[in-house]
Amino acid sequence: MGGGDKPKTDREASQQEALHLEVFTDYERITPAQTDVTVLATVTAAPLASEERRAPITICAAIDRSGSMKEHLPLLKETLKFMVHQLRADDRLSLISFDHEVKVEFPLANMDVAGKSHAEKAIDRMKDRGQTNLSGGLLAALQEFYNVPSAEASLVESVLLFTDGKANIGITDTPTIERATRSMLGQIGRQTCVFTFGYGSEHDANMLRAIADAGSGLFYYINNVDCIPDSFCDCLGGLLSVSAQNIQLSFMAADDVMLYHPLTPYKVTTASQNQQYHVTIPDIYCEEEKCILIKATVPKNIDIADVAQVNILSCHIQYFDVVECLPRQSVVAAFVIQDKACTQPVLAASNDQVQLQLLRVQAAETIDQANEIAKEGNLNMARDLLNACIVRIDGSRVRLHPLAQHITQTMRDSISGLANRMAYLQIGRAQMTNHSHSHWQQRSNTGSSSVEYHPKPAHPQPQQFLVPPSAAVAMGVLRNTTVAAGSNSSEAVGVTKTTSPYRISSKCAMMNRYTSSKH
Repeated sequence: MGGGDKPKTDREASQQEALHLEVFTDYERITPAQTDVTVLATVTAAPLASEERRAPITICAAIDRSGSMKEHLPLLKETLKFMVHQLRADDRLSLISFDHEVKVEFPLANMDVAGKSHAEKAIDRMKDRGQTNLSGGLLAALQEFYNVPSAEASLVESVLLFTDGKANIGITDTPTIERATRSMLGQIGRQTCVFTFGYGSEHDANMLRAIADAGSGLFYYINNVDCIPDSFCDCLGGLLSVSAQNIQLSFMAADDVMLYHPLTPYKVTTASQNQQYHVTIPDIYCEEEKCILIKATVPKNIDIADVAQVNILSCHIQYFDVVECLPRQSVVAAFVIQDKACTQPVLAASNDQVQLQLLRVQAAETIDQANEIAKEGNLNMARDLLNACIVRIDGSRVRLHPLAQHITQTMRDSISGLANRMAYLQIGRAQMTNHSHSHWQQRSNTGSSSVEYHPKPAHPQPQQFLVPPSAAVAMGVLRNTTVAAGSNSSEAVGVTKTTSPYRISSKCAMMNRYTSSKH
């Protein structure tokens, strides 16, 4: 495989292991004087073999029931009841409501027959009223997990926070609520994720994203009431297919090689500057992949006699396999060939993969920058920044790739939200926050516009790749797969995923279940 080899380890990677690690380089051969190389590490999770094998989960839903939620509450309650029916007897659920007060509507309990019945009654009792003590609802939800001894905790624990307004009671500023979230998670002392859902145009998208980042979760922007089920099912489908947790990805430079800070939003630590970097990925869902870019400088070798293999780095992964309840690890190495006969560097077969991921990172940065500029009132400059990024994508080798086209579409969506100040305040700022968060996390977080659900065509046309289809998975692309209602398998027949490269089959299957439940 261009740019990487796989030395033997004590625990060799196998098809049974949850995660598969590979490394790629942008160049196959370089001149003796060239020093700059980019390495791409991809971590790909295996599909979930069956629903029965997934890990038990615990969910605490914190629901804003303030007066402004009146329009959203009926459909939200309906989707909460749907969630109750997707949980098994060994799963647990708790419900917190908040307005100007905070109430435990339903304490943490197993979702056996009796538990589901009590949970549904608690959902029915919730009525809209009052103001928005968002911090109170969030911290009460986290308190539910703090009260559970670690020995009794589920492997997968998550808070789902739903709101349509700004915090106006309790903690009302973003830095303080972010610190409070991190502090509470530190006291819990185990992997607990927080997902936030912002409805309409009045919520504080920056605050909700900060909370989600603090809780290693995701922010969902719901621009209209019809998107509630799809966004909810997107989140739930992921939580029901967690493959691994506490993923530690370590990059160690070879002799005389300098490494630079990995291009990732995940936590990065270093034991030796320019020599070792450690990336912590909180979790990964089945079928998902996480792509981490790292740039390197290799030594010049102008006295080379002919050709030489230059080792760049070794990449080591350690993680906890949630399905098998086992710690696992593996290691791979990246290299490049220095060739005296080369007058120009020779692109590796994996160059397109590297370029796609560089475009993804650049797009996430650009959307964030444009959002900050728009907040200051300079919509023209924000639009120019986004348009310049689109031009770069359109001029790239990978412009026709589904991931590149998806990135371009999110840029165009962002531009449409900058049409005028009103459009930005009502849609643009939250939509841009949503898009950049999705690109950074390489995880879907959009409403119904992100995926089209329709019958599988009798003779589906194959997608056209600029690289071999076998490499498509390593580039963050899920090829068109079909999913039957009620199925977690990407081999089932039913509907076709066509638009979101980040959306995995379990998320589509969950939406199909919801759709089927309404007929």
